[in-house]
Amino acid sequence: MPFLNDLKIPVVDLARGKREAVERLCSIAGQDPAPVFKNTITALGDRRYRLRECEFSAELTTGLVTRFCPLCLSEDRDEHALPKAAVRHRLHWRLGPIRTCGKHNIPLENVRMGKWNDMLHEVQAMDDAVSAAYIAACSLEPRNPSPLQSYVEDRFKGIPGPVWLDGQAIDQACRATEMLGGLMAFGPEQKAAEMTEDM
Repeated sequence: MPFLNDLKIPVVDLARGKREAVERLCSIAGQDPAPVFKNTITALGDRRYRLRECEFSAELTTGLVTRFCPLCLSEDRDEHALPKAAVRHRLHWRLGPIRTCGKHNIPLENVRMGKWNDMLHEVQAMDDAVSAAYIAACSLEPRNPSPLQSYVEDRFKGIPGPVWLDGQAIDQACRATEMLGGLMAFGPEQKAAEMTEDM
């Protein structure tokens, strides 16, 4: 926060993807803002957000939870003189249906520090949690990303999917898929509120 304050960029504005904050940061860094805007989740108000061509509710994101792959973060650090500068959070980790690292085929880790700046998803400030997740990741059973995860990633890339799902808003398509999948896998007696993320 002190760094952004020195640049006169309100941290909350940057976290919410406000145009002025992103443009100011890009201007200072000498960065073309077009690719940055393409990869910025922007708050629209009333718990609605936009990424690329998709508008969705806050529930499609991880909210204040920071999701990450400890193996990806370890690779970021490897052989860098300034490892904290090399570590970076990935955009797709912010999306709720993304639960598996497509590169390492392990479940992504969920961390919430319980601090005001959880909205920044600053993995550099989570050394203990990242280290613990790395140790745990070494013994995890591999798994493939779910078809829903693949669909969501493709949809944000503009790749068409099933017509029925593409005809709905992305958050509605995800919710319908999860509800129908839960019914098919666990039957009508299973309460949605009692289902785990892995289920």
